[in-house]
Amino acid sequence: MKRITIKPLRHLDLIFISLLFFLIAPSVYLYGVIENGETEFPLILIILWIGLSVFYGIGFILHIIYYLYDRKKEIIIENETITVLRKGEKINEFKINDVKEIVNINSRQTRAPWQYYEYYLFLLNNGENCTLTCLLLDKNSINEIFRNNLITEDKYIAAFLDERKRYLRKKE
Repeated sequence: MKRITIKPLRHLDLIFISLLFFLIAPSVYLYGVIENGETEFPLILIILWIGLSVFYGIGFILHIIYYLYDRKKEIIIENETITVLRKGEKINEFKINDVKEIVNINSRQTRAPWQYYEYYLFLLNNGENCTLTCLLLDKNSINEIFRNNLITEDKYIAAFLDERKRYLRKKE
Protein backbone atom coordinates (compact mmCIF):
# COMPACT_ATOMS: atom_id res chain seq x y z
CA MET A 1 0.00 0.00 0.00
CA LYS A 2 1.30 3.43 -0.94
CA ARG A 3 -0.01 6.61 0.73
CA ILE A 4 0.52 9.99 -0.92
CA THR A 5 -0.12 13.34 0.75
CA ILE A 6 1.05 16.88 0.05
CA LYS A 7 4.69 17.15 1.06
CA PRO A 8 6.09 20.43 2.46
CA LEU A 9 9.17 20.28 0.24
CA ARG A 10 6.95 20.03 -2.83
CA HIS A 11 5.34 23.31 -1.74
CA LEU A 12 8.67 25.03 -1.35
CA ASP A 13 10.01 23.63 -4.60
CA LEU A 14 7.09 25.04 -6.60
CA ILE A 15 6.53 28.38 -4.89
CA PHE A 16 10.11 29.39 -4.06
CA ILE A 17 10.60 31.86 -6.94
CA SER A 18 7.27 33.59 -6.30
CA LEU A 19 7.94 33.80 -2.57
CA LEU A 20 11.40 35.15 -3.24
CA PHE A 21 9.94 37.89 -5.36
CA PHE A 22 6.89 38.75 -3.23
CA LEU A 23 8.36 38.54 0.26
CA ILE A 24 12.11 38.63 0.35
CA ALA A 25 12.96 41.23 -2.31
CA PRO A 26 10.62 43.97 -0.96
CA SER A 27 11.63 43.19 2.63
CA VAL A 28 15.34 43.54 1.87
CA TYR A 29 14.72 46.81 0.07
CA LEU A 30 12.55 48.20 2.86
CA TYR A 31 15.15 47.17 5.45
CA GLY A 32 17.77 49.11 3.46
CA VAL A 33 15.51 52.15 3.24
CA ILE A 34 14.86 52.09 7.00
CA GLU A 35 18.55 51.61 7.85
CA ASN A 36 19.63 54.51 5.63
CA GLY A 37 16.90 56.80 6.93
CA GLU A 38 15.43 57.45 3.50
CA THR A 39 11.81 58.52 3.43
CA GLU A 40 11.09 58.46 -0.29
CA PHE A 41 10.27 55.28 -2.11
CA PRO A 42 11.40 55.53 -5.75
CA LEU A 43 8.44 55.53 -8.13
CA ILE A 44 10.31 53.42 -10.68
CA LEU A 45 10.65 50.59 -8.15
CA ILE A 46 6.93 50.69 -7.39
CA ILE A 47 6.11 50.50 -11.10
CA LEU A 48 8.64 47.71 -11.63
CA TRP A 49 7.34 45.71 -8.67
CA ILE A 50 3.71 46.06 -9.82
CA GLY A 51 4.66 45.05 -13.37
CA LEU A 52 6.57 41.99 -12.22
CA SER A 53 3.79 41.12 -9.77
CA VAL A 54 1.55 40.36 -12.71
CA PHE A 55 4.15 37.92 -14.05
CA TYR A 56 5.09 36.25 -10.75
CA GLY A 57 1.59 36.48 -9.34
CA ILE A 58 0.23 33.78 -11.66
CA GLY A 59 2.46 31.15 -10.04
CA PHE A 60 1.52 32.37 -6.58
CA ILE A 61 -2.20 32.25 -7.39
CA LEU A 62 -1.91 28.80 -8.99
CA HIS A 63 -0.17 27.49 -5.89
CA ILE A 64 -2.91 28.79 -3.60
CA ILE A 65 -5.65 27.34 -5.84
CA TYR A 66 -3.93 23.94 -6.03
CA TYR A 67 -3.31 23.86 -2.30
CA LEU A 68 -6.93 24.72 -1.46
CA TYR A 69 -8.12 22.07 -3.92
CA ASP A 70 -5.88 19.29 -2.59
CA ARG A 71 -5.48 20.15 1.09
CA LYS A 72 -6.38 17.35 3.46
CA LYS A 73 -6.47 14.93 0.52
CA GLU A 74 -4.71 11.63 0.60
CA ILE A 75 -4.21 9.09 -2.16
CA ILE A 76 -3.99 5.40 -1.34
CA ILE A 77 -2.73 3.06 -4.04
CA GLU A 78 -3.34 -0.57 -3.13
CA ASN A 79 -4.02 -3.71 -5.17
CA GLU A 80 -4.52 -1.91 -8.51
CA THR A 81 -7.03 0.46 -6.84
CA ILE A 82 -6.63 4.21 -6.33
CA THR A 83 -8.61 5.72 -3.47
CA VAL A 84 -8.80 9.47 -2.92
CA LEU A 85 -9.66 10.55 0.61
CA ARG A 86 -10.41 13.98 2.06
CA LYS A 87 -10.28 14.24 5.83
CA GLY A 88 -10.39 10.45 5.97
CA GLU A 89 -13.60 10.14 3.92
CA LYS A 90 -13.55 8.46 0.53
CA ILE A 91 -14.38 10.91 -2.24
CA ASN A 92 -13.31 8.82 -5.21
CA GLU A 93 -12.18 5.27 -5.83
CA PHE A 94 -11.33 3.57 -9.08
CA LYS A 95 -9.33 0.66 -10.39
CA ILE A 96 -6.33 1.34 -12.57
CA ASN A 97 -8.01 -0.67 -15.36
CA ASP A 98 -11.06 1.66 -15.19
CA VAL A 99 -9.01 4.62 -16.40
CA LYS A 100 -9.75 5.37 -20.04
CA GLU A 101 -7.37 8.32 -20.39
CA ILE A 102 -5.19 10.57 -18.25
CA VAL A 103 -4.92 14.14 -19.45
CA ASN A 104 -1.92 16.07 -18.20
CA ILE A 105 -3.03 19.70 -18.30
CA ASN A 106 0.00 21.94 -18.07
CA SER A 107 1.53 25.19 -19.20
CA ARG A 108 2.89 25.78 -22.65
CA GLN A 109 5.12 28.52 -21.18
CA THR A 110 8.59 27.06 -20.70
CA ARG A 111 10.30 29.92 -18.88
CA ALA A 112 7.50 31.20 -16.71
CA PRO A 113 7.40 30.88 -12.91
CA TRP A 114 4.27 28.77 -13.25
CA GLN A 115 5.71 26.27 -15.76
CA TYR A 116 5.79 23.39 -13.25
CA TYR A 117 2.15 23.70 -12.20
CA GLU A 118 0.10 20.98 -13.80
CA TYR A 119 -2.68 18.62 -12.93
CA TYR A 120 -3.99 15.28 -14.06
CA LEU A 121 -7.54 14.68 -15.20
CA PHE A 122 -8.40 10.99 -14.93
CA LEU A 123 -11.20 10.10 -17.36
CA LEU A 124 -12.86 6.86 -16.30
CA ASN A 125 -14.73 4.31 -18.42
CA ASN A 126 -17.99 5.01 -16.53
CA GLY A 127 -17.94 8.69 -17.62
CA GLU A 128 -16.74 10.11 -14.29
CA ASN A 129 -13.50 11.99 -13.83
CA CYS A 130 -11.05 12.73 -11.05
CA THR A 131 -8.60 15.62 -10.85
CA LEU A 132 -5.31 15.54 -8.92
CA THR A 133 -2.78 18.37 -8.95
CA CYS A 134 1.00 18.32 -9.01
CA LEU A 135 1.06 18.95 -5.26
CA LEU A 136 -0.06 15.33 -4.80
CA LEU A 137 1.21 13.56 -7.90
CA ASP A 138 4.10 14.18 -10.21
CA LYS A 139 4.90 12.74 -13.62
CA ASN A 140 7.17 10.07 -12.15
CA SER A 141 4.39 8.73 -9.91
CA ILE A 142 1.89 8.68 -12.77
CA ASN A 143 4.34 6.97 -15.14
CA GLU A 144 5.21 4.42 -12.47
CA ILE A 145 1.55 3.49 -11.95
CA PHE A 146 0.23 3.69 -15.51
CA ARG A 147 3.41 3.05 -17.51
CA ASN A 148 2.78 6.06 -19.76
CA ASN A 149 0.13 4.22 -21.84
CA LEU A 150 -2.89 6.45 -21.25
CA ILE A 151 -1.31 9.87 -20.76
CA THR A 152 -2.03 12.68 -23.20
CA GLU A 153 -1.10 16.34 -22.82
CA ASP A 154 -3.15 19.46 -23.23
CA LYS A 155 -1.33 22.78 -22.93
CA TYR A 156 -2.68 26.16 -21.86
CA ILE A 157 -1.05 29.48 -20.99
CA ALA A 158 -1.37 28.55 -17.32
CA ALA A 159 -2.91 25.37 -15.91
CA PHE A 160 -5.81 26.80 -13.93
CA LEU A 161 -8.26 24.19 -12.70
CA ASP A 162 -11.09 25.57 -14.82
CA GLU A 163 -9.22 24.39 -17.94
CA ARG A 164 -10.49 20.86 -17.24
CA LYS A 165 -14.05 22.03 -17.99
CA ARG A 166 -12.86 23.48 -21.28
CA TYR A 167 -11.07 20.21 -22.09
CA LEU A 168 -14.15 18.11 -21.28
CA ARG A 169 -16.34 20.35 -23.47
CA LYS A 170 -13.80 20.04 -26.27
CA LYS A 171 -13.98 16.22 -26.02
CA GLU A 172 -17.77 16.15 -26.45
